[in-house]
Amino acid sequence: MRTDKIIAHIYFPYGCQAPARVCRIEYYEDDSQNFFYVFTPDYDVIDRLPPGVFHGIQGLNLRLRKRKYIRKNVLPTFITERAPIHTRENLQCLMAGMNMEKYIPLQWLKQTTSQYFGDEMFVAE
Repeated sequence: MRTDKIIAHIYFPYGCQAPARVCRIEYYEDDSQNFFYVFTPDYDVIDRLPPGVFHGIQGLNLRLRKRKYIRKNVLPTFITERAPIHTRENLQCLMAGMNMEKYIPLQWLKQTTSQYFGDEMFVAE
C-alpha cells in the first residue's frame, strides 16, 4: 500500500523578527484516495506572540489546546482559503507552471509565492 506524505509548517511573520513557526501540517493519502491532514500547533511559540497580534489558524479552535487537529477526507479551512480549488478552470496550467503532476493543495502552498489576502501567514518547509 502506497502512502503519499507531505510535511510543511505554518509561519506567522510579525515585526522585524524572523517568522514564527506556529504549526506543523502533515498530509497523508493512500491508494484508495483517502486523505487526511494533521495540524500540530506549537503552543510554546503561539503563547509568546504579542497579545492581539496572532488571531489563530482558520478552522482550528486553538482554545481547545488539542495536541493534534485531524481532518479526514475534508480539506481544512486554512488550506481551502489559500489554495486554488480543484475545479478551477486553469488549474492544469498553474500546476504545469509549478512542475506539479498531481494537485495536492498543501504541496501547492509550499511551492507558491502567492500571498493570501486575509493575513500574513504562509506555508513552507
